[in-house]
Amino acid sequence: MQTADMGLTRDSLESYLVRIGYWADMELRRRNAYVLSPSAYVVSARQRYDLERLSRATYAAVKQLSSKLTFLANEKSISNSDARFLALATSSTRGLRHPSQSDGAVPPVMKVDLVQNAEGKYFIAEVDAYNPRGFGYLGFLDETVPQELRLGGRGMGITGLADLMRRSSRYDYGEWVLIASDFERYYEPSFNILSALLKERGVYLNVIRECEKQDSAFRCCNVFCVPESMHKNISARSFLAEEWKSGGVHLFYPPAAYLGSKAFLPFLRTQQGMDEFIPDCSLVDKKNDPLPAFKGTPVVLKGVMSSGLKKVIFSDAEQERFAKEYAVARATKNPQWVLQAQVPQQPVPIIVFDNDGERITRDHFLRITAYVTEDGLLGAEVTGRPDKAVHGAPDCIQIPAIYA
Repeated sequence: MQTADMGLTRDSLESYLVRIGYWADMELRRRNAYVLSPSAYVVSARQRYDLERLSRATYAAVKQLSSKLTFLANEKSISNSDARFLALATSSTRGLRHPSQSDGAVPPVMKVDLVQNAEGKYFIAEVDAYNPRGFGYLGFLDETVPQELRLGGRGMGITGLADLMRRSSRYDYGEWVLIASDFERYYEPSFNILSALLKERGVYLNVIRECEKQDSAFRCCNVFCVPESMHKNISARSFLAEEWKSGGVHLFYPPAAYLGSKAFLPFLRTQQGMDEFIPDCSLVDKKNDPLPAFKGTPVVLKGVMSSGLKKVIFSDAEQERFAKEYAVARATKNPQWVLQAQVPQQPVPIIVFDNDGERITRDHFLRITAYVTEDGLLGAEVTGRPDKAVHGAPDCIQIPAIYA
């Protein structure tokens, strides 16, 4: 595992973040003194090759998943096992479309969370197929990389996203609407950054809050995504999902939130080329007790529909909590948890700034977020923390990825 020092100072990084409107709160900056880094994560040529293979295999596997769910949902009679499989989707619609209404649609880009072992090989922790919230982070991290180090290639990053949106656009000369739900207002600065970076590439993305428009105002629009968290404007959420089916609204992300459920990790692992990248995993419920099969190997218990670390429990780090929650999972009729083998990791030394702006080195466990398309890798970013509880923690560092 390698990192590169981009030669930036804390002041230059802070100035950039303030300029793009992400970090204007001085108190926030003071509290997060140790999350700024002048480092970049270096993807080796071999890792880049693996990421491209992983991207194409994952996209194909999710397409297969979506097609299977739609087929089952429209069959008049299915087996009990197929009914249980379909129920994993129907219990995870989050107010959007049912598989019978989605025609096997998948989004053009999917977010995949990865961890890597000591040899630098990537393994999939989550296929978050209905999550557009990270693009702003990807964009501003890529922008911190000096031009001479941007080796990602054409068609990657926000430029690649802009190309996909341009080709996908149906209305108003490429203008798009991105709805920021009140529940997700934390991400609004990231959405605004994405909007600014897309504008530089000729794609216009208007960020609006969920209560700013009436339902009918969305008709004949390019809408980036229907937030499943539109709790204050449920009628608009329902309207957008219905209009997508009839063609009155074009969505970049089809309203199939169930595709992001961790409950489908075991299925995805069975698809072509995926057992290399997804560690052994199994659903947990009354009928399934997979823990003995791991024979004492460290595992992680994950809620099938959760964000961040709210329902992520490492067996070796929180033994009592793990035992308690595993017992709860075993008592459920419908699986709400998935058990997955942990990937042995080693911390990586990363340069960060202390309160005085001086460089110090701290060991961090890393989580790589890859954005995958049908044709391969769109981009990647890295999150780090001094312990394994990386995903979703507010005190994580975030660094860009560059490619050897």
